[in-house]
Amino acid sequence: MYHWMEWVVDRNMPLCEVDNPLTRSMSKLKPIYSKPLKVYLAATVAAVERKISAEVLGPFGLMFDGWTCHFEHYVALFTIYWSDDELKQPLLAIAPMEEGDQTAPAHCAYMMKIMALCHLQETSLAFLMGDNCATNQARCDTLQVPLIRCASHRFNLAVHAFLQGHQATVDAVSALMLALCMVNNRAAHREHTYLAPLCPNVTRWSSVFDMLTQYVRIRDEIKKVYAVFDFIPKATMHRRIEALLEDLKIFNNVTVKPQAQDLSLADVINGDTHLSANERAAIEKFENATWVTRSKRKGREEAAEGDVEKRKKEEDSATAILRVKKTAAASPTSVVYSELLMKLPPRSNRVECLFSQAKVMLTPLRVSLLPVNIEMLMFLRTNRSYWDLATVSAIYQQA
Repeated sequence: MYHWMEWVVDRNMPLCEVDNPLTRSMSKLKPIYSKPLKVYLAATVAAVERKISAEVLGPFGLMFDGWTCHFEHYVALFTIYWSDDELKQPLLAIAPMEEGDQTAPAHCAYMMKIMALCHLQETSLAFLMGDNCATNQARCDTLQVPLIRCASHRFNLAVHAFLQGHQATVDAVSALMLALCMVNNRAAHREHTYLAPLCPNVTRWSSVFDMLTQYVRIRDEIKKVYAVFDFIPKATMHRRIEALLEDLKIFNNVTVKPQAQDLSLADVINGDTHLSANERAAIEKFENATWVTRSKRKGREEAAEGDVEKRKKEEDSATAILRVKKTAAASPTSVVYSELLMKLPPRSNRVECLFSQAKVMLTPLRVSLLPVNIEMLMFLRTNRSYWDLATVSAIYQQA
């Protein structure tokens, strides 16, 4: 059973493929049917969920994003936590939202439902991670947790704002590339070079960089296509394009760097004295209660009862100075935080990769696949390291 499951999940095969006589004849595995296969897949999903919930012992966060496909709006949830001296980011769910209500409270209810199904404590939820938009901030306000805005999305918005000042330059090249994409013009262009024209993408600023790079590379060949001669930018516009391209090269290096290096929020946070009141409140859930110093706990209790102000009035200044020095020498006043705070990823690109994989799986021949089966297959494929032969064997023995 395990090898059939491995073949279907890892190779992105239809569930009914195990029923195909030709497939059975080409395999040395014992034939099975799709119905018991789905039973074992569902049981494995439950086993992985139990394993994930057992690992989440401290603060955790949720990484999320939405995706619409075939009139269904899916919301993916990843959990981020620290376990066994490493950062783990397994998939919790990729399920469709109910139609007619896509508001922030509805998304919060969806998250609470998923956390309840996975036996995750609401009080341990430390943060949400997603795109930089008002709706996501409203969800965080409802759940009373901070929002870690995706660095890639924030950078994408910043570059789009920069490109608004060069919209005429980009539009000139875009019009030329669209003209070259016409069937007859592209055929004439192919006679001079094998490099095809590239058109910009609305959501990805890097497509503008690729388009301008391709334009500079094939500009001499484009001049040989008579039908698009009027679309070719003049010398003044061409110099603007080259100047803009030099700026975008710098942006391209910047956007690649966060994906290549293991950056974290620890690169930004540098002690309590550098944090605002809101930032201090945001990291309180990461505080390791077992490592809070005794003096700091005592100070908090005294502050809550109002004894600190009273004691300051009763003591003279010299005694107060000596008391402060003695306390500082006896024990440190710093707080040790959870390791998760030091290793938080600055971006949510993992969700985008998941949606790309789901789009490859949902081909036109598989659009009728039930959402529960889509979630089951994507869950097991993404969390592949959480189940193996021993997991399936244990399920088989319990059956």
